[in-house]
Amino acid sequence: MNIFKKIALTVVVLFVLASLGGYLYFDQKFTPEENYLSVENESGTVPITWLGNEKNVLLLPIQFPNDTATYYLQFDTGSPYTVFYSKAIAKIKAISINQERASASFYIGKTKITSDRFKILNFGENNDATDSRKIIGTLGADILENRKTILHFKDNQVVFNCSKTRKQFQNNLTNFKFKKRKIILQGTLNGQQEDFLFENI
Repeated sequence: MNIFKKIALTVVVLFVLASLGGYLYFDQKFTPEENYLSVENESGTVPITWLGNEKNVLLLPIQFPNDTATYYLQFDTGSPYTVFYSKAIAKIKAISINQERASASFYIGKTKITSDRFKILNFGENNDATDSRKIIGTLGADILENRKTILHFKDNQVVFNCSKTRKQFQNNLTNFKFKKRKIILQGTLNGQQEDFLFENI
């Protein structure tokens, strides 16, 4: 009987260790790396451009120093990182490329965003002078981390890196979780309190 108890205990211990190891592995796997953005200044009001009849792509205009062209980033709160598209940035002199990383500074409104570790995705299209909108990357949820942001979809505008909470919102705030650069809102579904993942695309 003692032998069977020892075997059962060993199986339970192995199961617990395997479960713990699996949890730690996936927790680490889906934990984003350290935020590599340097963000300065409040942006002021930045206009939103929607693409598609269903408005399922949200674009924000950006500009590089000493470059009169306006480029666009797709704003995606489901992405933990701000990234550039390799083909789309190939001819942009303000972006320095080193293998799978890029170094650049750009402006969204008055907000200056700088990094020497932007990820580069093998994605996108080559931009030319005839392109009405030069989409060169994705603005991820890292722009939101530890900063105040106003997303005003009704008026098609956004404000980044707010210095303080605006008076018109102070009495109309809702708590949410920001875990692993994911926005998690609480709501009620079929009478049950549930967590919902918010993504703006």
